[in-house]
Amino acid sequence: MKDHPSPIKQELVDALFKKLDDSSQEVRFAAQQSIEAIAWQMNEEQFLTLIIQVMVKLTSQDRQVSLEGREILAAVANKMKASQVEEFVTSMSEKLEDPNQEVREAVLLGFVAIANQMNEELVIRLIAPVTKKLDDLDPDVRQSALRSLIAMVSRMDKVQFGALITSVTAKLNDPNVGVRKAALDNFAEMASQMKKGELAPLIVPMTAKLDDEDPKVRVKALENLTEMTSKMDEEQFASLIASVSAKFGDEDWWVRSRAMSSLTYITSQMNEGQFSAFISKAITALENDESAGFHRVILIDRKS
Repeated sequence: MKDHPSPIKQELVDALFKKLDDSSQEVRFAAQQSIEAIAWQMNEEQFLTLIIQVMVKLTSQDRQVSLEGREILAAVANKMKASQVEEFVTSMSEKLEDPNQEVREAVLLGFVAIANQMNEELVIRLIAPVTKKLDDLDPDVRQSALRSLIAMVSRMDKVQFGALITSVTAKLNDPNVGVRKAALDNFAEMASQMKKGELAPLIVPMTAKLDDEDPKVRVKALENLTEMTSKMDEEQFASLIASVSAKFGDEDWWVRSRAMSSLTYITSQMNEGQFSAFISKAITALENDESAGFHRVILIDRKS
């Protein structure tokens, strides 16, 4: 941002900032685009005000508003010099211990938004303080910490990557459902960075979540595991089919339907014996399941 007085009138900046909170999504989008276009011309005070506005949006319960905040921050970060990114990250890192949980959450989501602008040295510096937030008292902060780590995982070395697996594994047993789901998403992203045959440290704890007490977590485990099949070896793949097939008898109809749909998507990877066994179990499940919701979902999946 410019060190000298901005050529942009403060009245214009104030008006645009105000429109970021407009009830109309179209108006907010127009204000967002205008701000992104002039951000590089703002003086330090105006830019700081912008960051504060964005941080408030990041913690909004409205998913669209939160997304707008991340988009603004990412776009503005694109115009920052490396020294400005480092200064911003350093300044925000100090707020990870802020007594206000919304501030801690906003900082972590801010790191997600500008992760692509961080160099490796900056990412490495952030790993420890962000990982510490996995044990924050507030579940929203713990979820945001997991999301921050996902954004940085591609630039971790083997030691950091291994340590993260250990930390995320612990979060699979977090008392909060949202945190457990976020941990499963972390593992799915980590799997994308791994080679075939390296997934054992992820598959074992993820498979255990097929028996989680909450059906939303069981579904998340089903979906993420079946998306990882291309990197599983034959033994892991066969074990997955058996574990997911067992969910045909889950007490929750949504889990039962997602189990069947998940295996349907990977039938092309099955050998003849696995495919025959799947068809047999699927037919039995369809004949015996009396849930209207189960059959409705299966029909929709077949049409799509």
